[in-house]
Amino acid sequence: MGSAGHPVQITFWRADWQASVNGRKDDIHSLYPNASVDHYPFQAHSLEPGSAAQKEMMQRYAPAQAMGNRRVGPREFPVEAMMAEGPGTLSPGAGLLARGAGVRTKTGWQVVLVRKAPAGLSAKVRTQVAFAIWEGSAQEVGSRKMRTGWIPLALREAK
Repeated sequence: MGSAGHPVQITFWRADWQASVNGRKDDIHSLYPNASVDHYPFQAHSLEPGSAAQKEMMQRYAPAQAMGNRRVGPREFPVEAMMAEGPGTLSPGAGLLARGAGVRTKTGWQVVLVRKAPAGLSAKVRTQVAFAIWEGSAQEVGSRKMRTGWIPLALREAK
């Protein structure tokens, strides 16, 4: 996650974001097919879809969405660019413009990430790169993940 004065640029892809981009509905039954829900007030049949009353109820009973949490709701892209200068400093990477997509295979996921090279990176400058992978089925969340150490990265000049 970097350290004070030594920021890192992070390109982040998630399988659930990919499913949303691919068309999976963003509702409790699609996200958790075995869940049993009695009632969500903002989905009451008496509320007209899109009405002010429904929007007010949605803000009350879906607070993450109401607060603008970027981790909820349907997504346009399954990738996000972020910056960090140490634990607890993760923030949006404005202007980093990362894109990518993942495809489910028989053995896991194949993911391609595309982004601008960090400022100052060239064939004459050496830097480092690291990777982290969370496997949800292995209860890996938050700081519990598989990660590499720093790996030297050297670019070649285009010919």
